Amino acid sequence: MLDNAIRWRTVLAQLEEQVQCALLQTTTSDDGARVPAWWQPPSDLGPVPEELRERALQLAVAQQHAMDRVKSAMRSSRRQSAFVASVPRPGNGVRSAYLDTES
Repeated sequence: MLDNAIRWRTVLAQLEEQVQCALLQTTTSDDGARVPAWWQPPSDLGPVPEELRERALQLAVAQQHAMDRVKSAMRSSRRQSAFVASVPRPGNGVRSAYLDTES
């Protein structure tokens, strides 16, 4: 049972780190570059040990907060993209016109 608890602690630590990175909207790869982290759950982890249940529940709440922040950032990016897309671009048929009022 101790081995399972150690493995769970490792998994929870990895997930907690990823939640923090999501909240900061960044992760770090082995070479120091900032990249999204993709996580694969271990297939043979077993049930959560009772002494880690509260930590796992707190992690689930933190993950939900991180997902909410990411969704909010996505909505904001969509609004910004829509705004930028609405700005007329040169060459789309809209030209400046000047009127000589002194002639």
